[in-house]
Amino acid sequence: MLSRRHCLGLVLSLTSILLFTSCVYYNTFFWARKNFNQAEKKQQESLRAKDSQQDSPNPVYRGNQNPQQKPGGDFYVSPEAQTLYKNAIEKAARVLTYHPDSKWVPDALWVIGKSYFSMGDYILADLKFKELVTNHPNSKYADRAYFYMGLCQMNLEHDDEALSAFAFLETNFKKSPYLDDIFYAKGLMELRNENYSDAAGYFTQYIEKYSGDSSAMAMDNIGKCKEQLKDFWGAHKAYKQVAKYNPSKKLYFDATLASATTALASDSIIMGMNILETLGKNQSYFSKLAEIHLRTADGYYLLKKIDKADTLYKQVIAENPKTKEAAEAYYRLGLINQNDLFDLPTAKDNFAKAQTESSESEFRPLALARSAQIAKLESFQKQLQRVDSLRQMDELNSLGENEPMPPKVIQPIAKEDSTFIGPQNDGRSPASKENYLASILASANKENQTDTLLPFIGPKQDTLGGAIVSPPILVGPMLPQVNLADSSKVPSNQVPIAPIKEHLGPGDQAYDDSVRSVIMEKGIETRYLLAELYAYELNRPDSALQEYLLLVDAYPTSAYAPRALLAASQIELNGPDSTKAFELLRRLLKDYPESPQAAQAAQILQSPIDDSNNVVGLYVSAESLIYNANMPDSAIALFRYIADRFPDLAPKASFAIAWVLDQVEGVEDSSAYFAYSAVAKKYPETEFGIAAKKRLTAAPSVVTRPKPTTRDEPAQPDTTQLAALPDSTDQIEEGLSLAPPVITAPDFIYPEELLSRDLKGKVIFKIRLEHSGKVRDYEIIGPSGEHAIDSSATVTLMATEFDVSNLDLIQFDNYYQYSITFIRPKITNFFNPYLERQEQGP
Repeated sequence: MLSRRHCLGLVLSLTSILLFTSCVYYNTFFWARKNFNQAEKKQQESLRAKDSQQDSPNPVYRGNQNPQQKPGGDFYVSPEAQTLYKNAIEKAARVLTYHPDSKWVPDALWVIGKSYFSMGDYILADLKFKELVTNHPNSKYADRAYFYMGLCQMNLEHDDEALSAFAFLETNFKKSPYLDDIFYAKGLMELRNENYSDAAGYFTQYIEKYSGDSSAMAMDNIGKCKEQLKDFWGAHKAYKQVAKYNPSKKLYFDATLASATTALASDSIIMGMNILETLGKNQSYFSKLAEIHLRTADGYYLLKKIDKADTLYKQVIAENPKTKEAAEAYYRLGLINQNDLFDLPTAKDNFAKAQTESSESEFRPLALARSAQIAKLESFQKQLQRVDSLRQMDELNSLGENEPMPPKVIQPIAKEDSTFIGPQNDGRSPASKENYLASILASANKENQTDTLLPFIGPKQDTLGGAIVSPPILVGPMLPQVNLADSSKVPSNQVPIAPIKEHLGPGDQAYDDSVRSVIMEKGIETRYLLAELYAYELNRPDSALQEYLLLVDAYPTSAYAPRALLAASQIELNGPDSTKAFELLRRLLKDYPESPQAAQAAQILQSPIDDSNNVVGLYVSAESLIYNANMPDSAIALFRYIADRFPDLAPKASFAIAWVLDQVEGVEDSSAYFAYSAVAKKYPETEFGIAAKKRLTAAPSVVTRPKPTTRDEPAQPDTTQLAALPDSTDQIEEGLSLAPPVITAPDFIYPEELLSRDLKGKVIFKIRLEHSGKVRDYEIIGPSGEHAIDSSATVTLMATEFDVSNLDLIQFDNYYQYSITFIRPKITNFFNPYLERQEQGP
């Protein structure tokens, strides 16, 4: 039996051990917290230094929190702070490892989570915050942990999960000091997502509820939102109010400069210039003079003081060589020379220097694009000079034959709107015109040594729909281009081109006439492209309008004439007087009633036209009967009408009849077979005859669907293939076309039984499509290696709808490649795709 003295000694020893152990883990956490506090302090100091030595502290959130590091700008942590954060994490982790029941565990979790957050590791930070609120929901750190969970998800661009965390905080912590900060965080989220109206609303609520050290930044963000919404005066007022909230030195400068530029943009030019003048006199911003001078030069330009703007831009270049400011100045000078002084060589030189002055300049790609525009303009003008010279020679020829001089088509173009170089009268007499023509043809022969002499008449795709809003294009993508080089297929309103005989050469009359024809026809396209360049790239609608109308008057039988009339009407519709636009549209209906552009003109004028001779409109109507009205019989009748009366589209319309019988109506008799056979026999060399032959040699088309599966028995796809098609492996090696864009698709559900395995990759399918956009049949040509994943991917595929609006009828027989990506999901408190199944039970 122990004596009383021995018992007392034992108690004292145990007490000493317990106290020693407690001191050890408290001492460990003490150093963790000390390192953490020092890291936070160093981080704030480095951020202030990075912010151009702010003259007053301006943390984004209270308590030295800085969630705007990622969404508000590039993430940055100083090396010294990073070392301290790592030390804090290491020491706090010892508390979790060796003393998991300690009262300091919540503190340790907070230190680790916040340290990870400050270093930009949002995934690890989020895990620690979740561990804190799950195991210690009543901790003093619970509300801030939920707040930072939201910030982590926001920085990871998981907005729904971020909003869920913020909502939990708002609902369960009514007195949390972080409630106001949620408005700021939501504002940043909406600003990043370009929802500027909502973002401005959140920032406004933040300022109203918490007029503190971040209000200056919130007001600056309101200015940015209004500027993006083109509310320049509202933006100016917001930027001007930033000064009321004790901003940092850098933020004050940025907001004041922005208030000046938005004043300029809102036509308050004198006010903006006064702000810039005051800012330029502030010695604190001497290093920012280049920015101030650039914006001042912009103001001079808006005041039409081109000389002063030019001088100030050149001053910026001289005083700040090889900088981003100098690159911008060169770019602005290029614009002035191109658009105001019409000095293309100087403009081209300025744009070239803007590209090389600074590799970091945002104006570098803009200058490159402008240089390309000028090069294109010069090329077009050079080609048109040659064409117009030939036209001039034709006029001289007509005079030599005592024929009346044709009316002048080419009108002078005002210098303030165009840089077009028209035909020049060089004073040559009719006696010398033969030599002049010979030189032109010789030049053409020299520039076209290969097959470029062959005419290219196929119309280029319209760029209407960019700067000018046009009605829906009525020409379906499946309509073939008419080859105007084949005179047997030339519509009546177009002029065929005589084929060039290979044995002819320069000096031969037939050869010279052929080359002349090529040059003239190429000139039609070039003039159309020049007009588009003026309209959509150089923003010079007056020049574009004149080029379009010149083309129509000079080449009324060209395929480009109705397109030019429609484009000219669009320019007039966007002008002050729409009467001229309607006149052009009526002219289009009168002169080119069978063109696809006539249907668009009729739609704009709301004037019905007789479509009986408009093959394009008829074909589009037949397609509409299939896809929109679900009237395949009526579509077949209309296709037959087209095939009987319009030889150019007869192969296409005939194939469409067979395709509708086969794929839409699904007839069980031999009518589809005979329809394909007729196409293959009557039009054997056309793409539609070849496609019909493939259908004749193919097995009957069968729509396959995945059979019902269990979790242990995956779906086995039907690998039935058309006999005429090669093996899928060969097709993949040759390269299948990618599937059309997806309209709707369900989420892929990762098999729950495989959650223990971190699998990721793709399941690759070979698919054919219905005209409804659904999958018609499929084959897995790139399996995952797991039956469960392949089965789940197949279910996802069969519920996917594709956009088939741009597919030709024969393309529905083609196979396409489509991939479904799989990756093991991250299960969180806010995301669990298996939750409903788990709640229902087995």
